[in-house]
Amino acid sequence: AHQSIYVSKPNSLSKILRFFTHNFPAMLRKEVVLLLISTGIFMFGFLFSFFFTLAQEDYALSFVTSDYVEGVKGVGEGATDINNSVASVVIFTNNIQVGIVAFALGITFGIGTVFVLVKNGMMLGALAALALNAGNGYHFWALILPHGVPELLCIFICGAAGLLIGKSMLFPGLLSRRSSFAEGGKTALRLLIGTIPLFVLAGLTEGYFTPLPIHPLWKYIVSVVWLLVLLFYVVLRKKNTTPAKQ
Repeated sequence: AHQSIYVSKPNSLSKILRFFTHNFPAMLRKEVVLLLISTGIFMFGFLFSFFFTLAQEDYALSFVTSDYVEGVKGVGEGATDINNSVASVVIFTNNIQVGIVAFALGITFGIGTVFVLVKNGMMLGALAALALNAGNGYHFWALILPHGVPELLCIFICGAAGLLIGKSMLFPGLLSRRSSFAEGGKTALRLLIGTIPLFVLAGLTEGYFTPLPIHPLWKYIVSVVWLLVLLFYVVLRKKNTTPAKQ
């Protein structure tokens, strides 16, 4: 009886590891529709600003500041003297902020989340068009993709979490609106927490690897490696894995 009542609880570290290695990927597969919608909203903003800026560069200032415009035009020429430690922290903080805002604004029935996704998509699209017009497209994407692969996935996941909150408020189903919001909020929060290691990976990559004075081809190779690793992590895990009850 003693053994049944006072059975040892699983080590908290093992529970954390299981969340990131099994439960989180399973949650992403379960919410894949919202993840795809989040990605699509971001890509809409990207393509909108990309084609507008490609046609007329002056439109770029509607999406990004003049500092970014000048910086993109100088891609491939710039110096690499940078405090990588400081840059990594700043990048990590900014990325986390975008993700948290996209998640938190789900409380606006998802409208704020859509705004954050479109805004960030427009920024990237305008910068990509400027780089292409300046003949720096190859170098631009070499600087963006190594950290951009995990970073964009994080933003898409946070966007999906925000949309999940909005969905739980708009479509409670058989539950009361309050109960639906509570359940959706719990799942959305777990999605947000699950992105933390990926945000760290993106920040470290951008702070330490991206500035390296190496051939851009190596940076594309690293981008492909990150993409394959993340696909394996999210898609190719065991399909029978289900999130453990918290």
